[in-house]
Amino acid sequence: MTAEGGLSSSRFVLFGSSLGFSLAADGLWFILLSWLANRSGTALEASLVIAAGSLPRAALMLVGGTLVDRIGALLTAKATNGIRFLVLSVVTLHAVVGEINVPSLVLYALAFGLLDAIYLPAINSIPAVLVPRAALPAAQGVVQTIERLCMILASASAGLLLAGVGVAGTAAIGAAALLVSVVLLLPVRNGTESQAQTVLPKESMARELWSGLRRVAKDRVVGPLLVTIGALNLALSAPINIGSPRLAIDNGWGESGFGFLLAGFGVGAAAGAIVMVVWRPARAGFWGAVFAAVGAVLVGTIPWVPSLTLAVGLFALVGLCAGPAAALLIGLVQALTPKQFMGRTMALLSFAALGLIPVGYTAFGLLVSTFGAQVAYVSFGCLELAGALFALLVPEIRRASINPMEEVSAGIEEHDSVVDAQ
Repeated sequence: MTAEGGLSSSRFVLFGSSLGFSLAADGLWFILLSWLANRSGTALEASLVIAAGSLPRAALMLVGGTLVDRIGALLTAKATNGIRFLVLSVVTLHAVVGEINVPSLVLYALAFGLLDAIYLPAINSIPAVLVPRAALPAAQGVVQTIERLCMILASASAGLLLAGVGVAGTAAIGAAALLVSVVLLLPVRNGTESQAQTVLPKESMARELWSGLRRVAKDRVVGPLLVTIGALNLALSAPINIGSPRLAIDNGWGESGFGFLLAGFGVGAAAGAIVMVVWRPARAGFWGAVFAAVGAVLVGTIPWVPSLTLAVGLFALVGLCAGPAAALLIGLVQALTPKQFMGRTMALLSFAALGLIPVGYTAFGLLVSTFGAQVAYVSFGCLELAGALFALLVPEIRRASINPMEEVSAGIEEHDSVVDAQ
C-alpha cells in the first residue's frame, strides 16, 4: 500500500474495508429488523416498522447532504457510523434482557433511518476526496463490488445466524461489524478537502440546500445524469428484487432457485464492476449509457427463459451490464461535481437511487397481478432503455470524459466554468 491517493493507497484500502464491514452490518440489521417486525406484530405493524426507517431517510437525505458539505464527508461518516454502532449495541442489550416489541422496533428503525440520511451522502462522497478524478470510475467499481459481495454475504448468513445464535447473537455480530468499520475509518485522513467543507459557512442550511439544488438543475451533465441514474435504479430494482422470487415460484424452482437468481445477478454485477478497475474508457457517459441499454434489453427477455440454468446466466449478464453502468455514471457525477457541493449532489443521487424504489416495487407488482410477468418485465426493460437513451441523446453526456485531458470531452474544467457562470 502507498500513502498517496489512489486505489492502492492505505487510505482507500482502509475506507473500502470499513465500507465492507458497514454494509455487512446494514444487511444483517435490515434482515433482523424485518424478521422481528413480522414475528412481533401484524403485517400492518411490520410495514410501519420498515416505513419508520425508510421514510425519514428519504425525507432528510438532502439535509444530510448539506450537513456533509458543511463539516466534511470523512468527519460526518466517522461520527454517524459511531452512533450507528451505539444504536445497534442498545438493540443487542435489549434482546439479551427481554423481547423487543413493536414500539421499540419503530424507535430503533427511526434512529437508523435518521442516521442513514446523513451517513449515506457522507460515505458516498468519500471516494471523491480520496482518489484522483481519473480514478473515480475504478473506485466506484471497487465500491460496487464490495456492495454486491456484502449483499450476498448478508443474505446468505442472516438466516443461519438467526437460527444458530438467535436475535441477540445476530445483533451482537452486526454491532461488532460496525465497531470494526468505525475503527478502520478513524485513521483515514485527507488533506485535499476544500476549505468550504471545513470552515463554517455564512449561509443558512436552507440557503445551502437550495444552492446545491440550483447548481445541479443548471448543470448540463450532472442534472441529466441524476435523472438517468434514478430511472435506471427504478427500472432495475423491481425486476431483480420483486420479480425474481415470482419467477422462481411460477417456474417451480423454489427457494433455492430464487437464491441462485440473486446470486447470479450479484456475481455478474461484481464481475462487471471489477472490469472498471482495469478498463477506463475515454467517454464515460457514452459507455455507461450503452451498458445500461444492453442491460435493459436483457431485462425484457427474462420471463421467456425456459430453464433455471439459463435464467441464472441471464441474471448474471444483467448484473454484468449494471456494474459498469453504475461505476461509470456515478464516477462521472463525482468527477464533475466540485467538492464543496459533493455532499448535496450525492444526497440527490442517493435519493434518486433509493427514494423511488418503493414506487417501482408497487408498479411492478400491479403490472404482474393485472397483466402478467411478461408485460411487467418488458415495461421495466423499456423504462430502463428510455433512461439509457435519454443519456445518449444529451450531447454533453455523450462527450463527457472523466479525464480532463481527453479531447473527446467537452472539457471538465470548461464544464465547471460554464456552470459557475450560470
